[in-house]
Parts: sequence; C-alpha cells; structure tokens
Amino acid sequence: MVMRTGKLSGLLVLASACAGTAQTTAEAPQPPAPAAREPHHASPAVASAPADPSDPAFCGGPSPHRTAPPSAKRTNNCPHPLVFTAGQQPQHLWLSTEGTFKIEERSYSPRFFVSLDISKGQPTLVLENAAYKYTTPISPDRPRVFRINNWQISLDTVVPGPETRHEAGTWSANGQIRVHAGLHIEPALPPSDAPQLATGACGDPSPARTTLPPGLGNHPAPGEPDFIGFGQKKKFGGVEVEYVARTREQQGVPPESRPTLALRDQAAPYPNLVELHTDNGGGFIRADRELLLATVKTPKNPAKIRRFPLSCGSSLTVPPPTAPTWLWLGTFGHTRALVGDPTSPALTLELKYGQLWATTANGSYSRFISPDSEQNAFSLDGYIIEVVDVEPSGNDRYVDGHWLSDRMISGVNVQLRITPSA
Repeated sequence: MVMRTGKLSGLLVLASACAGTAQTTAEAPQPPAPAAREPHHASPAVASAPADPSDPAFCGGPSPHRTAPPSAKRTNNCPHPLVFTAGQQPQHLWLSTEGTFKIEERSYSPRFFVSLDISKGQPTLVLENAAYKYTTPISPDRPRVFRINNWQISLDTVVPGPETRHEAGTWSANGQIRVHAGLHIEPALPPSDAPQLATGACGDPSPARTTLPPGLGNHPAPGEPDFIGFGQKKKFGGVEVEYVARTREQQGVPPESRPTLALRDQAAPYPNLVELHTDNGGGFIRADRELLLATVKTPKNPAKIRRFPLSCGSSLTVPPPTAPTWLWLGTFGHTRALVGDPTSPALTLELKYGQLWATTANGSYSRFISPDSEQNAFSLDGYIIEVVDVEPSGNDRYVDGHWLSDRMISGVNVQLRITPSA
C-alpha cells in the first residue's frame, strides 16, 4: 500500500497558540560552494565614506572593504531594498536610517532579506526568507553573529546617528531615531563531522553527530484496531481524543461541517486536529508513545483507529546547550524538543507531517523536509539551528515532492545541530 504523507486528509494543530507566524517555502535552496576557510571576522576600522553617488557604498551598500556609515540623509536616493549577490569573499555594508535600510540577497533560491526597523521606537534587525523570520534588538555594545542557510551575517558595529543616544539599554533622540548597523556577509562552512554509531534508540541529545537511531529507522507494527463513535471521547496512550464535527469557514464559501478527530494534548504547543474524509485516505495523529491512524467510511459513523505502539515518547526536554548539540526528530521517534524550561521553553523544535517547525519568542522557521533540506540553517534567540541529516525510515523514499512508503505510514527523520551563539 502506498501512502503520501504530503496529501494527508487532516490538519494537525496543537493545544496552545504558536509564538510566531510560521512560513513555508516551496523551493529548496541550492547552496553555494563555500570557500574552504573559517568565517572571517572584520576589524572595527573603517575607511572614508565615498563621495561618488554612483558607488553603492554611498548608501551603505556592499563593498569589499569597510566604509564609514552614510553621513547625510539619503533615503530619496537609495534603493529599498538594495538587491545584491553575495560572493566567496566577505562583503561589508551598512543598514542605515540615512541610507539603505533593507537588502535582498539573490545568489540562489530562496533569497533572503536583512533590514533595519525603527517603526516601534527601538531599532531592531530583521532577518528573513520564505521559511524563516527573526527580529532582534540591536545596541552599540553588542556584536552579533547570525546564520541564514550557508551564509554567516555578522553585526560588527552599531553607531547612533545624529542627535540619537543609547543610554542604559534604551534608545532616545531629538526627533526620529537615527542609527547605522555595520554588517558583513560571507559563506559559512556546513558541518562536516563523520557520524558516530548511535548508542540510543530515539536520538536523544548528543555531543556528536550520529547515525540514524534504530527506533527511528524501523516502521512500527500495528497493534489491535480500536473504534471511537461520533461525539465520543476516548483515551489513547494517556491522551484524550475526541471525535466531533467542526465548522470550517473559508472566504467566499458557505460554512461546512466536517467530521474531525481532535487530540487533547495539553503539552503540545499547537491545537491538534485531523479532518476525517470518507475516501479511506485517513489521517494520523501522535498520542505520545502511540501513532493513531484514523479512517471513516461514512460521515459520522464510528472511526476506525489503527494503533502503532512506539518505543520513543513524543516530547523531549533538552537542557540549554553550552556547546554544539545534535539530536534527532522523527515520525516514529521524538517529534518535539523543548529547549530550556518545558513550561516556558526558550526554543521549540517540532517535526509534524514531514514539516520542521522552530519557534522562539522573537522568530520562527517552517518548511517541509526533503533530502535537499540539508545545510538549511537559521538563528533564533541565541541559537543557531542547522539541518544536518534527512533520512527516511526503512525503504521509504522521496519522490516528486512527497515521502512515499509501502507501509501504512511513511517515516521521515531529521538530525539537527543546535549551537549557542552570542
């Protein structure tokens, strides 16, 4: 039997709202061939600002050398965004209220953007592409390093502009805040560590990259089927499931009542629902150490629940890493990792329906996982998260944008490296 997880009939959403709006991307990046060297760290020295308006650096645009920030208000003469192509050598630039305040890098897809935002009074740096967005405050006394895929973006210096001050952690000005943020962009080498043999079954945090753990690589055998009647609640694996009708509302379409299987998982960061259709396509939800595959032949008739016992719990608590840390998420393994206090995690990572989600207070990442997702990387609130390995379970495979399996449910697994950053 072939099943496409990319075309499951339900939408899974968890019990509390996500901290940020997730975005998805349709096209996976083809990474550049980075130079075989460690990322460059620029000195704080600057050259004189160019006087020629035809020079991109006149507005703070990319230059092979560091320059002084734009010295006068040039908003009307500077492109927003400034489109450029990053190269193998570091490129230095300024984002400035006096010059260019947004750049768009187009060396490969998906392109990314970096911008300076003062709309809320305190200057922030915004990094984003089609799958990712992160917003962070900036200050003169705090250099920073960020990642977007195979690019390292270093915030080297922040300079208050005319009649603008930064005192006791707060920006103020006589009039509008004016600020310059000096960046440099360069290729970053992806992890090249050879994997060690996994010693555990579930891919728990490790100080080294590992092979695919056995608990993730093997398909679970189905247990005895169960049933749940329409309007009933039932516990599976200690998690309550409810089979009810919910109204779906879409713009321009009359409201429609649809049979829905709802998972009452209070530990999950999103509401967890799957709509049940009568085509026997089914939909699955994770109930801790069980995977439930639900099908229904006639609307509101009892739903058949195929139960797949699993050796790994769905949720994993990770102490805040102080050094690079690797872990696996998988369809049959841990599907969610909470970094820090599990009641208020600093970082939440989740694999659901073949899609990787990452959220913090100030940013989010969301995209479907495929073999060419490897080398995706992004920064979120003090961490750099890198997609190191993407592996199917058993003989499953990725074909034409979908994970396919000869079993009832296909499995996909992803190994992440989490590195603390300044």
